Amino acid sequence: MYLRGLLAAVTAGTALVALPAHAASAAPTTPHPIVFLGNDLYEGLLIGERDTGNYLTEIDGLNHPRAVTAAPNGAVYVANHGGTTVTVLDAGGALTGTVSGLNKPYALAVAPDGRKVFVADDGDTVLAAVDTATRQVTARLTLPAKARALAVSPDGTRVYAPLTDSDQLAVVDAAALTQTALVTVGDEPSAVAVAPDGRRAYVPNRAGNTVSVVDTATNAVTATVPVGTHPAGAAVTPDGRTVYVANNGSKSVALIDTATAAVRRFITVGDAPSGVSITPDGKLAQITSDQDRLDVVDTATGAVSTYGMAYPVTSLAYSAAVPPAPTASLSVTGVTYQDLAITAEGYTSRPGWESPLTFVFDFGDGTAPVTDTVGTVQHTYARTGNYTVTLTVTDKFGQSATTTKPASVHRLLAREMLMTGGNNKYVVVDALNLQGTGTDGGPAFDVLEIDATTIALRSGGFYVNVLADGTLLANMTQLTPASYFRQTANADGSFSLTSLATGKYVSSNFGGRPLSADRTSIGPWEKFHRVEWFNAGNSLRANANNRYVTADNGGNSPLIANRTQLGTWERFDIVDAGDGYVALYSHADYRFVTADNGGNSPLIANRTDIGPWEKFTMTAAPTGGVTFRALANGKYVTADNGGNSPLIANRTTAGTWETFYNAQ
Repeated sequence: MYLRGLLAAVTAGTALVALPAHAASAAPTTPHPIVFLGNDLYEGLLIGERDTGNYLTEIDGLNHPRAVTAAPNGAVYVANHGGTTVTVLDAGGALTGTVSGLNKPYALAVAPDGRKVFVADDGDTVLAAVDTATRQVTARLTLPAKARALAVSPDGTRVYAPLTDSDQLAVVDAAALTQTALVTVGDEPSAVAVAPDGRRAYVPNRAGNTVSVVDTATNAVTATVPVGTHPAGAAVTPDGRTVYVANNGSKSVALIDTATAAVRRFITVGDAPSGVSITPDGKLAQITSDQDRLDVVDTATGAVSTYGMAYPVTSLAYSAAVPPAPTASLSVTGVTYQDLAITAEGYTSRPGWESPLTFVFDFGDGTAPVTDTVGTVQHTYARTGNYTVTLTVTDKFGQSATTTKPASVHRLLAREMLMTGGNNKYVVVDALNLQGTGTDGGPAFDVLEIDATTIALRSGGFYVNVLADGTLLANMTQLTPASYFRQTANADGSFSLTSLATGKYVSSNFGGRPLSADRTSIGPWEKFHRVEWFNAGNSLRANANNRYVTADNGGNSPLIANRTQLGTWERFDIVDAGDGYVALYSHADYRFVTADNGGNSPLIANRTDIGPWEKFTMTAAPTGGVTFRALANGKYVTADNGGNSPLIANRTTAGTWETFYNAQ
């Protein structure tokens, strides 16, 4: 993209007025006036608004598009001076074809009926005629010298070509493409403009500082008009009364009165004006420059507006096209926060000719749509549910586009890891499959409230989904009915999940296969335990001696608080055992801690299942930390003898030795 953003108004421009965002209106169908701006430096052609010069869009893939002209039927022709082709566009700038077989095309002129385009080559002295229907060169004429500009008579019978190197104006029969006259004009003719009635041709003579007035009936020069220094371009107003001449060396535009063949006035413009184009309504004269600027003259008042550019414009062509609509793009994030708030973003919507001015968000919950000019808004829903967010973007031309995105808005109940009941392994996500194979934890699943009895699970931004064969995958970015589960509390403190999609229980399948919702009854492999994400891999530091509890000897020895540093044997997961109880899962041997022998023996990590002796009540201690009370005998766990003895549940009250600090 070579030209994007290169045109910027540096004087006051037209104010942009946004349509009311909530107003429903049909898309505009009236063509909007635009201007194509050629250049000889880049591979892109700029399109701007005709009457303001404001940048609209660009066309890439051209080859130094020096000259550009438009036909009455809306076709636009672009001379690729760096190559051998003329590119054909429609009125809005879409590519429709190519004319080949040229030699550095330099200047263009289209016949009034649009049937022919004439091309002056810069690689030789050839003038070519192109049939616009077939886009083929149908005739070639060798001129005495190179033509630096072209113009066609209003009746389409003649082509005029100023020959800078021979100080002549070539007159060519347009139908036969034969030279019919050579008119000697001034020194270095650089351009030509023909009056709307076809009776006069005006030729600026760059080295002579004059304009030659040629009678087209006699092919004779009838007047020579002194103008500014180095006149380089000319155009006649639609009423035929005035010729605008760009004086390249004197920062001015001369206005020649065609009735008197004399300069009526000069208008000061910027450096190095090089060409003139007058809008079809005659209200504006747009002055190109060898500098990076475009001066626009109000023909009624003479007021000049200046537009900065990043390249010198070499030609202009006027057209009109229905503005293309923008493309709406919407993202919805943050849909599972406790306050049911979401963020909707539409600022990535792509422009047609212009970027959207307004962004209207309808959140699908019956609240009033929200209008924004930036494209980012937040919204809080009153209740959970699945909603459709609709975005409508509208640009300055009134062109609109709409898109939608679903928003699954649900409360986050918990963030927890899942432990299987059959082998006490954690559920992990492997290539989207859920498998009960994790030994040191697994991903934290977001548990989302769908309604009072239904939940969904999400991992890594993906919702867990049940396939037709019952397999569980974490592969959905939006909730669907296949993402819904119902929880069942089991008598032993575990829980089971029923898929609403299959109506069957989720099983960890003996730990050897991915989880699937295909069981009709609950057994050990259809049971799960919860581990809150912040309760995984914790350590217990005894208040009795400020040392860490260890499952010594790889879990084969009773628990004792005698470690000053943390390792695997000092790590425990606090597992939800149901009904307000917890269990301690040791990383030393991946077994549960038990208050063995009804609490009469020291605690040891040697159980593969959670039973009454493996359940504890964990309570916050008044002085900080927590206490553990064994269900086996209703007594508190103590780091007896100031922590020098193994942990045992034999205290009826909680004190210093019965307090532990739970930390990561």
